[in-house]
Amino acid sequence: VLGIRPEHVRVSQKAENNWPAQISLVELHGGQSYLELEIGGIKLTAIASADLDYRAGQDVWIELLASHLHLFDPQTGERLAPARAPQP
Repeated sequence: VLGIRPEHVRVSQKAENNWPAQISLVELHGGQSYLELEIGGIKLTAIASADLDYRAGQDVWIELLASHLHLFDPQTGERLAPARAPQP
């Protein structure tokens, strides 16, 4: 299982990032918008500034920040530690 926090998903209205996605829901929370996104049948959440005009049904582009990706064991739910280089 791959995990990423919503604040580490970057959303753009321009085709400059990695993957196309569609917004299925926008929830305003003060100065932030929580965006529920769909990409290839997978749902994920992103956080964006409420100053930006996002709406349900809108096509956007997303970037997942690789340094913030986490892997979890699907049976136990435990986080898998990154592999370490062998010590000489």
